[in-house]
Amino acid sequence: LLYITLKAASIAVSLIPPAISLWIGRVAGLCSYHLHPKRKRIAYANLKAAFSGKKSPGQIKAILRKTYKNSGQSIMETLSIPRIDKEYLKRRVRLEGRKNFDVAEARGKGIIFLSSHFGNWEILGLKSAQEGYPVYILARPQRIQIFNDILTEYREKLGCKVISRGMSFREIIRALKDNNIVGILSDQDVGKAGVFIDLFGRPASHPVGAVRLARDTDAAIVPAFIVRENGAKHFITLKEHFTVPKTDDRDADIKKGIETYIRILEPYIERYPDQWMWVYTRWKSTPSRKVVILNDRKAGHLNQSLTVFNVIKRCRRDAGFSGRDTSLKVLDVKYKNRVARMALSLYAVFASHRCQGRTRWLKRCLTEESYKEVVATYSDIVISCGSALSPVNILLSLENNSKNVIIMKPGIFALRRFNVAVIPRHDNPKKSGNVVITEGAPNLIDAESMRNGREGIRKFADLSGKRVLGLLLGGDNRSHTLTLDLVDRLISQVETALERFDMELIVTTSRRTPRSVEERLKERLGKNPRCKLLIIANEANVENAVSGILDLSEVVMVSGESISMVSEAASSGKHTIVFDLKKRKGPSKHDRAINRLYELDYIVRPVIDEVCNTIENISKSDRPAKKLDDAKNMYKELYRII
Repeated sequence: LLYITLKAASIAVSLIPPAISLWIGRVAGLCSYHLHPKRKRIAYANLKAAFSGKKSPGQIKAILRKTYKNSGQSIMETLSIPRIDKEYLKRRVRLEGRKNFDVAEARGKGIIFLSSHFGNWEILGLKSAQEGYPVYILARPQRIQIFNDILTEYREKLGCKVISRGMSFREIIRALKDNNIVGILSDQDVGKAGVFIDLFGRPASHPVGAVRLARDTDAAIVPAFIVRENGAKHFITLKEHFTVPKTDDRDADIKKGIETYIRILEPYIERYPDQWMWVYTRWKSTPSRKVVILNDRKAGHLNQSLTVFNVIKRCRRDAGFSGRDTSLKVLDVKYKNRVARMALSLYAVFASHRCQGRTRWLKRCLTEESYKEVVATYSDIVISCGSALSPVNILLSLENNSKNVIIMKPGIFALRRFNVAVIPRHDNPKKSGNVVITEGAPNLIDAESMRNGREGIRKFADLSGKRVLGLLLGGDNRSHTLTLDLVDRLISQVETALERFDMELIVTTSRRTPRSVEERLKERLGKNPRCKLLIIANEANVENAVSGILDLSEVVMVSGESISMVSEAASSGKHTIVFDLKKRKGPSKHDRAINRLYELDYIVRPVIDEVCNTIENISKSDRPAKKLDDAKNMYKELYRII
């Protein structure tokens, strides 16, 4: 029944004028464009990966629509092959590069027409046969045998010979030895069986069969491309032939041959992007992953996003990828104003994959500079921290058909809008398959960062080898204030501990530390010989100061107004003392977070006048510090999306 239906359709198409059948093909192509969203998303993302920064979303959508129209026309032409004769091909298909073919033929060792899913490749073989040079077509069998039988029948109509993939290559080798032509399409992803060579700046898996065959038989490879000019008119270009080197390193020879072909193919795709079959997952097997971090210019948020990126890199390294396979781009994102942010959030609530290529709301709500950078960027994974950038995260991941990660609660958006949500326990997240619950704030503290920071601190601190006490001092925020009275009491406790336990001190302030507190620190600690380094962050910061202090210190004291700073100290594996600042308001989720870390024994939390005694208790205890490791919790879920 299927065979009869297809033959009837072929006869019907053959009876109507080409202009009408091609119009039907274009309409059918557009219908497929709208009715097959999953494949369309893949195609758009492929185009974005190839042309990000070169073509706008509107241009990419226009190319994609033309691609579907061309595919519809090609299908109609294939159905009408029974009416295609030599006269039809002579009138509608012109040939360029015949001299290149003649030179290759003169070698007498056979020719491989190496092409891709470009234009209507079925006509390429028919035209060659019409010119008196029948092609042995190496074809992938169709899943449905009846389709395969009909295509074979049509391909052989004008003299082509079909050889199905998977069959013996003896017939192909014999054809080449007889100086015949073998046609092979070679542009699909073949996974690890292929050779990885950059296509549009990104490693892609390329089939090796055609080039390997050319090397083993010394056949000439003639890159051949067919382009639809207008309606039923096409032109075929035969490029200069090349041969594959034959040295003792067979793999290197094959790779060089494929590289030669790709460097010819790539400009053709760039020149005629609507002629190529973008609907295949062309970079499915690529080891490359491009990660984008959306930055709201809050240092704490950026550090948390970088922490997630580092875990992703570790996941990919453990999966066998190299460090250079995972790239990072940080995008600074800025809204025009608060109203624009609210408007984009409302739009993103209802956004779906239909928004792919529709970026006018991003243009309306982001500053011009931010908008241009966001839409010009391709990503495989999008990361953002905080609710402010959640709508941009959602829209950019839809635009690129990519995975996305949110850190902290995303505001009005459902957690299912993100592939992974990393949320601290004090935000009371609902348990779900894509939610990672952390005890603290994700941070960049690990063995490597501490080691690097240590070297920086040693350049400025003249440490004698005695035990080191570290002090990380924050400052005022909406919930807490750092008073001079508290600072004086803290310094008194610290000075007593330094003398009693023969320790040395390293101190760093933060950008939030009040000026009056900075002056008091310089007044009381600046001349203390046991204070080996006092870093005033608002005057002259030291790179990776916190990491270095954590590495060098036996005990670390941290002001408790910053969950990020407390989490960094607790993640260092050092004994951490957290002291409270004066509260501006009652208990908050911040207090719940600090209490949770205390209950789990990651920190100790004395009153300010008991700091010295707490240091003494730690010194007398043989119990090692308990290390906070939220990265371990994130690893499993992030590994799932790499």
